[in-house]
Amino acid sequence: MQEEAKLIYKTRTAVIRYLGDHILHYDILANAEVVVEDAEEYIQIQSTFATERPVKNLTDIRKVKSISIAARDLLKSSSIANIHAGSALVVNSPLSRTIGNFFMQINRPDYPVRLFNDEKNALDWLRSLP
Repeated sequence: MQEEAKLIYKTRTAVIRYLGDHILHYDILANAEVVVEDAEEYIQIQSTFATERPVKNLTDIRKVKSISIAARDLLKSSSIANIHAGSALVVNSPLSRTIGNFFMQINRPDYPVRLFNDEKNALDWLRSLP
């Protein structure tokens, strides 16, 4: 990322930085296997930033090995909609973006989500959200 970002937290599976504008950047570590406990930790961290208004997430999942179904279900649940204003997911390729968008149509969360192939476009889109 070109911008100056402040490291705020390192978890078992991610490095999380605050980018300003109520945007958190989640860099999921190489070969991470994200489980529900990791998702709960992400939500707890996000909650600390969502005191005035919901937070937007820029999540780089290009290196992730897997995300469990329970973790995905928790991260898209309506219970986090009050702290979550939108998610931009950065994926590896146009093909993975197309496949991801197909699955997002089936499992759409209660907040805006888009998949991107680069962080700049993802960040621009997040900044356009209210």
